[in-house]
Amino acid sequence: MNGRSATTIEKLLRASSDDEHALTFPLADSAFGFHAQQAVEKLYKVLLDHKLGKFPFSHDLLSLRKRVESTGVQLPTCLFRLEELTDYAGNARYDDPIALDEPTREILRRCVADLRAFVLKEIS
Repeated sequence: MNGRSATTIEKLLRASSDDEHALTFPLADSAFGFHAQQAVEKLYKVLLDHKLGKFPFSHDLLSLRKRVESTGVQLPTCLFRLEELTDYAGNARYDDPIALDEPTREILRRCVADLRAFVLKEIS
């Protein structure tokens, strides 16, 4: 990994950690969904930067996941379709794209934590 990638990865990990930490607070659905989406997006981009030295400037989690998987990485499974969080990255966060009750929020917290642990192991 070159110096630029290491710096980029460190910044993405720090920012995704901040987004993950926000999920511990009582937030409106739009804010919770936004921070969950951002955490996942940044973790996918860490993997892409680690594997390819670059990543696209996109908020589309399905597209990012497919790019990660095209590098041979098998992402951990999650009980929530993380791609559904993409709506929270744009104008839809001002609407109500997905209701996020407490059981769903707990699943999302676990998915993000599992993804973070996976990414850290993958890049070490």
